[in-house]
Amino acid sequence: MRGKSGYRCNSIIAILPVLMLVGLYVLEFNTGHVWHVETKFGETKIYGYDDLREAAGALKCHFFLHMPGYELRELSYDEELVGPELDAMQEEDRISKREDAVILESVYVKVHSYDGSGDCNKEQTGRWILIRDGITGKWRVKASACGCG
Repeated sequence: MRGKSGYRCNSIIAILPVLMLVGLYVLEFNTGHVWHVETKFGETKIYGYDDLREAAGALKCHFFLHMPGYELRELSYDEELVGPELDAMQEEDRISKREDAVILESVYVKVHSYDGSGDCNKEQTGRWILIRDGITGKWRVKASACGCG
């Protein structure tokens, strides 16, 4: 009986490094990179700093799950640039209140090329529209104006 439990322990010890390598591979190549993101939030009359930070966190989570091979470098919010766009969204009844939507701008790069195109490390910019859920109050990504996710 003693020999069987030792065999199981050795099997687990032998399989554990393989599972760790598979996990590292999945995290490196099948997710977006969001670890070192610089955030720049300008002055705002509508949102508090915590609101913008929560919206940025929701965008980072979306980027991590839906943008494999890309690294998010910078997120910014400038009310002067996106204010008219939010006003237009409210007039079109796409949002009920201006406080329920935010547009964040991003800078990201492709760090892994899966299709052999070779256009890695080229900075790209994008705009992301985030909507606040009416029930939970949490932010979620509604659309991107970069055609990226």
